Amino acid sequence: LLMAVLDGYIMANIAADVKVGETGFALVLTEQGTVLGHRNLDWVKDSFNFIEQAEQNGTMVEEATALQEEILPNESGITPYISASGGQRYIAFDTLENGWKVGLVAMEDEFLADILKMRNYAVVIAIIVLLIAMAITRLIANSITKPIDAITKMSEVYATGDFTQTVDQKLLARTDETGKLAKSIEAMAVNTRTMMLSVNESSQQVAHASTAMGNSVTEMDQMMGQIVDVMEQVSHGSKTQTVMAS
Repeated sequence: LLMAVLDGYIMANIAADVKVGETGFALVLTEQGTVLGHRNLDWVKDSFNFIEQAEQNGTMVEEATALQEEILPNESGITPYISASGGQRYIAFDTLENGWKVGLVAMEDEFLADILKMRNYAVVIAIIVLLIAMAITRLIANSITKPIDAITKMSEVYATGDFTQTVDQKLLARTDETGKLAKSIEAMAVNTRTMMLSVNESSQQVAHASTAMGNSVTEMDQMMGQIVDVMEQVSHGSKTQTVMAS
């Protein structure tokens, strides 16, 4: 005959070694809902049963309902319940091969606190990312709008007919679309400036030619006057000769 002695609180000690956060705990129940392992050693010693307690004293009703409706009928799962000591709790449970139920109990406020922290971290990170995105967007916008504003102002100057101004070399050195636009504006200004110089030279040449022509006309007018004088003299001499001949 072999005999062995086991500590009656062995399951309670195993359950007590399992920690679920700060206030959570583990428990082991029989197929009928009797406590085998729990941090409350009195419940283990007295073979406390939630269902019997609810039927006899009207206490532990929420725990008994969770046992009867969710934990005992199912192999595993997670179910919420309101503890008799107050507060919303969640129990995650599984079934051993011998039918015992092993559960982990956690307070809702405790594990939601981590979720709230994660949410707060996510909000802070989102705000930081948004600020960085806004800063980057502002830098990109400034790098685009400022050159375009400078080109627009230069175009307005050219529109007044003043082609003595030149586009900033920094804009001409850019290799993007803004640089291409600046080079196009500068090329237009250079071509217009060259055309205006050519027109000015042509105008000066025309002015010189007009002056020369005016001088020629004046000389011709003087010559015509001289010819008229000579003709008048000839006419006078002819008349004198006619009189003398008569």
